Amino acid sequence: PLYEFDDASPIVQLDDANFEQRMSQDASAVWVVEFYADWCGHCKQFAKGYLKAADNLRGIVKFGAVNAEKNPKTASANGVQGYPTVKLFMPEQKRNPYTGKMHKPVLEYNGPRTARGVVDFATAAIPSSYVIPLKDGGLNTFLANGSLPKAVLLGSKPEVTPLLKSMGVALRDRMLIGSAHGPSSAQIATTLAGSDATFPKLVVVPAGGSLDQAGTYMGEMK
Repeated sequence: PLYEFDDASPIVQLDDANFEQRMSQDASAVWVVEFYADWCGHCKQFAKGYLKAADNLRGIVKFGAVNAEKNPKTASANGVQGYPTVKLFMPEQKRNPYTGKMHKPVLEYNGPRTARGVVDFATAAIPSSYVIPLKDGGLNTFLANGSLPKAVLLGSKPEVTPLLKSMGVALRDRMLIGSAHGPSSAQIATTLAGSDATFPKLVVVPAGGSLDQAGTYMGEMK
């Protein structure tokens, strides 16, 4: 077999029996799915890179693989015509205006069959709409927004990281995620971190809590 699917593998084995429940109904993450055949030479060449991409993005993007020849129903439903075919499924289902059926928006990967190519494609596709950009003067409004707990990532990089975007997707409706970085949010950094200018730093405020109840996450940023 092309892949060893076990508890330690970063790739989930998907098939006709579990594709809908395991992937289609999972709104907690972006999914990347490869449709392959065991005999396919291009699939064998790509397997190492696909496995490395899945391992590099473990906990950020979910990866699955479908043996298309053994699971023709799933392959046909996803328009698979050749191997390997790699598709990216966005987190939330949307209703098809013509059929009325729910489906996930799909992006097909046509880039290089390398780990770096897949990683770049997947991380760029993670929606950032669940992360609230914060600038000086906006912290109190953010903290007063609803009754959910809040988390703010203080960083020096101008872009929202894939990790933070994936947190926003996974924790939507359970936590508000904010991002503050650069000179435009220097006051926020001082308010939340004080004189400790070591970044990145994740500060969490409990539900209904105030700034004096904020705590700093001390674990690894992954």
